[in-house]
Amino acid sequence: HCGRGHCSTSEAERADEMDGTSDGALPKGIRECPVFYPTDEEFANFEAYVRSIEPQCLEHGICKVVPPKGWTPRVTPYAAKDGMMLNAPIRQESVGHGGQFQCMNVQQKAMTIGEFKKLALKQENCPPLSEQELEVQRNSDVPFLELERRYWQGLGVSSNPPVYGADNFSETLFEDCAGAWNLSRLDSLLRQRIHTTIPGVNAPYLYMGMWRATFAWHVEDMDLYSINFLHYGAEKVWYSASAADGKRLEGIAASIFPNSANRCGQFLRHKMHIINPSLITARGMKLTRVVHRPGDMWVRTYEREAFEALLAPFDVEWLEATHYTLSGPFECPFS
Repeated sequence: HCGRGHCSTSEAERADEMDGTSDGALPKGIRECPVFYPTDEEFANFEAYVRSIEPQCLEHGICKVVPPKGWTPRVTPYAAKDGMMLNAPIRQESVGHGGQFQCMNVQQKAMTIGEFKKLALKQENCPPLSEQELEVQRNSDVPFLELERRYWQGLGVSSNPPVYGADNFSETLFEDCAGAWNLSRLDSLLRQRIHTTIPGVNAPYLYMGMWRATFAWHVEDMDLYSINFLHYGAEKVWYSASAADGKRLEGIAASIFPNSANRCGQFLRHKMHIINPSLITARGMKLTRVVHRPGDMWVRTYEREAFEALLAPFDVEWLEATHYTLSGPFECPFS
């Protein structure tokens, strides 16, 4: 039993169609995220730069940082890592309707990155648009809205669930040339205070995705800040609620999934509940949308109550993510 709530006919239709896809405008209640372009000098100091952009990100809880031209995360070609193992990829089986789904993550056998790429690039695992159509979507005023609509139409009805190489702890893809934004040695309070490696907290996880693989709505581990870098592949779309709206979003999610909320007050930490953003904005909340492109940093800044969701990587992709905290008047959760 999925513990689903009920939505009205108009809400279900809105969830299926993603309001606003027809005219190229953002759906009502959805905002674009702030995007920052630091200079080489600004980019050299991670903590100072993140602090400098915090005030502009308060109402979003998320932003995108585009590294300066000439910066590179590594020199060695990524193909050299094709033999790296994905230790526990998951098959994502979604059940639901009307824009509200529960995702059951079924662990699969380990596979190499090369094997995952071959799986992700099979025809049945590719987006239902031609390369030309994808290019039009990529360069539109609001990228990938039509593809999002296709994502929601197919969720829960496909006989071929996607596979997601999530939470994979192994060697980093960053090399020394990445400097201050090398996620494996980020200058963060977590690394300064904690001398034990905690995968995904002060040491990065790797994620390998394909079309329809999804990171459900969730609260971050220990309510920490988070940072993601998309090494290569196709774009992703993320949605975020501001810190001020975090508890409100939690209440909306509980009304949609009452059984899950009754079983566990922290059910959003289970990363199993998928909600169409239109069902949230229909209740008067604003969300921020991020199109995450290869080479971009996605940074969740300020306040530790923000929530995020990842919807539909549009092709094979490789992402690296970790958490951080900044020095300040509050106590580090692990002190």
